Amino acid sequence: MKADKLKSLFRYLLVTQLLISVVVSAVSGFIPLPSANAMCIDIGRNVFEESGIIGKIEKGQSARSHEFSLEEGNYLLEVDYSCTNNNNFISIVSETIDSLSYLNERWQNTVASDNSIVIGFTLESAADDISIAAVNAEDDDFVIRDLKITVNPGASPVQPDMLSRVLSAFALLVLFFSLFDILLYRCLNDSRNIAIYMFLFMVAFIFTIPLMRDGLYNGNDLAFHIMRIYGIRDGLLGGQLPVKLQTPWYGGYGYIVGAFYGDLLLYIPALLSIVGFSVSASYKFVLFFVQLLTIFSSYFCFKGITELSSSSDEFKVRSNTSSLIAVCGAVAYTGMFFRFVTMYEATTGEFFATAFLPFIAYAFYLLIYGKRVPSVMMFMVGFTGLINSHILTTLMTAGFLVLTSLIAFKRVFNKRSLYTLMIAAGAVFISNLHFIVPFLDMSSDDIAVLSSGSNLDPIQNKGADTVGFFTDDPLNLTIRVILVFAAVFIVIRIIRASSAGGSGSIKRYYRLIALTILTLLSLLMCTLLFPWDLLATIPVIGKSIYAFQFPLRFLQISDILSVLMLIEYLRLRYSENDRKTRSTVMIIAALMLFFIIGGFVYSVRRMTPVDRVTYDTEANIHSDWISGDEYLIAGTDPHDIPSLEACLSDIPGIRIADMEQRADRITFLYSSDQETYVELPLFSYRHYKAVVSSYEGREVIDVMRGSNNRVSLNLPAATDGSVDVRFITPWCWKMSYAVSLCFMVVLTIYYIKNKRAFN
Repeated sequence: MKADKLKSLFRYLLVTQLLISVVVSAVSGFIPLPSANAMCIDIGRNVFEESGIIGKIEKGQSARSHEFSLEEGNYLLEVDYSCTNNNNFISIVSETIDSLSYLNERWQNTVASDNSIVIGFTLESAADDISIAAVNAEDDDFVIRDLKITVNPGASPVQPDMLSRVLSAFALLVLFFSLFDILLYRCLNDSRNIAIYMFLFMVAFIFTIPLMRDGLYNGNDLAFHIMRIYGIRDGLLGGQLPVKLQTPWYGGYGYIVGAFYGDLLLYIPALLSIVGFSVSASYKFVLFFVQLLTIFSSYFCFKGITELSSSSDEFKVRSNTSSLIAVCGAVAYTGMFFRFVTMYEATTGEFFATAFLPFIAYAFYLLIYGKRVPSVMMFMVGFTGLINSHILTTLMTAGFLVLTSLIAFKRVFNKRSLYTLMIAAGAVFISNLHFIVPFLDMSSDDIAVLSSGSNLDPIQNKGADTVGFFTDDPLNLTIRVILVFAAVFIVIRIIRASSAGGSGSIKRYYRLIALTILTLLSLLMCTLLFPWDLLATIPVIGKSIYAFQFPLRFLQISDILSVLMLIEYLRLRYSENDRKTRSTVMIIAALMLFFIIGGFVYSVRRMTPVDRVTYDTEANIHSDWISGDEYLIAGTDPHDIPSLEACLSDIPGIRIADMEQRADRITFLYSSDQETYVELPLFSYRHYKAVVSSYEGREVIDVMRGSNNRVSLNLPAATDGSVDVRFITPWCWKMSYAVSLCFMVVLTIYYIKNKRAFN
């Protein structure tokens, strides 16, 4: 299509899309949401009193209420109690619902410094055998004073207003239309892309079909990542952008997870939730979105790699051939079984990161072939995606880039390539200042980062057993597939080439040999044979070794390297220009079918028996149990989290009124004839600011760390004073946000105006 007609078409298309976005987002703001008011359920008090659950529960004993009925829906159990330690437990019990695997994560422990808890739970169907259970492990005075069950219609205590919903819908539509326009532009430039893109879309959809069942599969990290979505959601509704301190965690104490864990793609389900979709549906959508992102990005990168590699060979592959090889590589990479493990086990950060690894591979190929500008762009896109998805994957990728550079020493360690790498590093740094500056700033605090809390267990014995490669372990399945690539398709080919003789014959296989070595090394790093404990003794890098936790994380690197090895093998077969072209097509077709069918069957078999849970209400998640204590100030007890009322009750010499806590902000009125010490239910991360206002004026007072690292204040004497405490985003964070945004905008404009320089 001619350039002038294409520009004209896109002008009309953009205007149309803008109008659609405005209209649809405006309409979405008028769609009614469930009321946020909880309605009390009329359950006779005798159901609780006659069973003995209301009253004192003796030490070492348990109590359970009579059974009662509840309809399908979301509920809150509010318990009023008193106790002397934290080793008592309260739960909702139902044999019927338990058999359907929907009442997970419902146990809650008591907190001696508080006097009430709220437990959220969801019933996917009506049940008539619901009861409340309580256990006294070792408490001399555990008393339940009252129980109350209410309907919880809201997904979050923070309810979106009309403007928030309209802006969220508009932002999402702009994002999706932009991605659609990129694909449409490529289709209009080459009509053959239409069939390819439809095929890739179908494959991504097939891979996601097992997720479409009701509820969410209860993967290891599911509650953690769903809680991050709620934290972003509530932060956006509270006016934060980006959201670094997530306020709903730990009963409102706050969690600085956003400063340490990249969460860019989680803004999509957070915005969908604000628009009005359930969190479960929003989470499933982002998984499907990442599947699409992975298969399309890997196709784009693998096609570029194939064409680059062929540009210096005696025999070149045709465009349709490079597309076929790239499709095979994209399907193989997206269908790697380790990706399914990360998707269904809800190790969401690693799953997101896989979408960006192909950009790093493509950037390295562009570097060694002297394509400076596109190499910088691909490095920036790839590392920006990794940094904002999973830091550990970023570190692993950087390490393997160093190894790969040593293998390609002559191509990398020259003036031109090193200069390109310096520019790429600068571009990555500037575009990610919005993450790097808060990360470094908060890392200077007494917070355990990249260590899974205080856990420094050796990881040597957590590697794969080499004898167990052929067991039914799902992670070993990926290892077996990669070994088949290396042994059957690659190594035999290299042996045949070397036996044919001639340095020219062997030289063509150097890249294949290098990829094979790197792939086998990455597999070795997943096993017990790799000397992890020895590396951990090295002073500089020793502690960081523990951050990897499980050597099998390196299967991400094995996946991308093995697929690069595969497409290099297929490219060489085509470039030989002999009679084996038909057999190569058969190999490609067989591999694609293997990963499409195998990935789907593997998903169904693995996930059908897994418990399902419902986290469509924020109260269903016990955030003090799911974080692993990481990103908390050292020495914090995550379960010692009394409420605002409990913190400010029974303080001698002070009268307090009008207490209110909204997100990261606490306000109250007080009067006292002397200086008074108070603690507030906020973890005392740096950058909290406290302001006291009275008849004498407005005063900023020091914020200190109290017991269990709570925000504490020394309030001056005041007849009628007010206190306002909140988290203040420091100026350096705001500056980093502005610099990153401006840099990305300028780069985007430069790309649009100078597209030829990027080819």
